[in-house]
Amino acid sequence: KQWYQRRVRGEDGDLSDVEEREGETFEDFDNRRWNKRTQTVLNLLKKDLDTTGQVQFFSFAEGSNRKQAASKFYSLLLLKKTETITVSQSAPFSDITVRQGPKYATS
Repeated sequence: KQWYQRRVRGEDGDLSDVEEREGETFEDFDNRRWNKRTQTVLNLLKKDLDTTGQVQFFSFAEGSNRKQAASKFYSLLLLKKTETITVSQSAPFSDITVRQGPKYATS
């Protein structure tokens, strides 16, 4: 498949070039593309995932304000969708356990 560049505006407002596959829908492209915030969250998670094998979301989001915690949670969803991480929760509103997913090594 051919690739071409698309200029996109990230959540931080900056324009950047991102490779898009020819014939790819915008939804597919957007789902594949990570923003800087998601990459930052992954880098923070990697520190604990590489040493302990899991991260508890409540501890990970501790000290964050409501907006920051919501942003971290959304980044977890994006990482889960791309199979970079796996998440589990024993009951509604309980802590979320984050572990390495099938595509963790390639992220």
